[in-house]
Amino acid sequence: NSIINKLLSPFKNKNNHRIISGILILTSIYLVIAFISFFFEWKIDDSVVTGKSIGEVITNKDVNNKIGGFGAYIANLLIKRWFGITAFLIPLITFSIGMKIIGFHVVRVRKLIMNSLLAFIIIPIIISHFIGNIVSAGGVGIFTNDLLNSALGEIGTTLMLIVFILTYISILFDINSSNILNLIYCLLV
Repeated sequence: NSIINKLLSPFKNKNNHRIISGILILTSIYLVIAFISFFFEWKIDDSVVTGKSIGEVITNKDVNNKIGGFGAYIANLLIKRWFGITAFLIPLITFSIGMKIIGFHVVRVRKLIMNSLLAFIIIPIIISHFIGNIVSAGGVGIFTNDLLNSALGEIGTTLMLIVFILTYISILFDINSSNILNLIYCLLV
């Protein structure tokens, strides 16, 4: 029991709360700037970043990302290779957690994280499927969309995505048949 208390004691210190919160908020700002810069500079930085180690990228003077080599590397990883534009949820999550630690409850963090985990998977697929294999879909979206198209066909994938979107919206907003009938009744009267 005393070992657990020793491990948890740094997390109970208010000064450590401020430090951790500051790091999370700063990280979120850093990521937003790196991500925005990525969309302006990714074509130029792509040859500098793709296939290179982090050490090669952060020491390269030809990087154009406004946050430098690390910003170019992390933006390329999180946006191009993984989650596409959905990667912007990461700084939103880190910012929200940082604010919650110091007592500002901006959003319900647990709900944000759960919805974001779902969004990391489904939004890139939707972008890739309906818009095309573009960088904002990310590698996850492009790969998963190609896999679904192979398994279900384009029409099957489209139908699956539409059903998923409608189901998610009905769950999120608690839409059921009585709500729909009430809405129709209100519109007609």
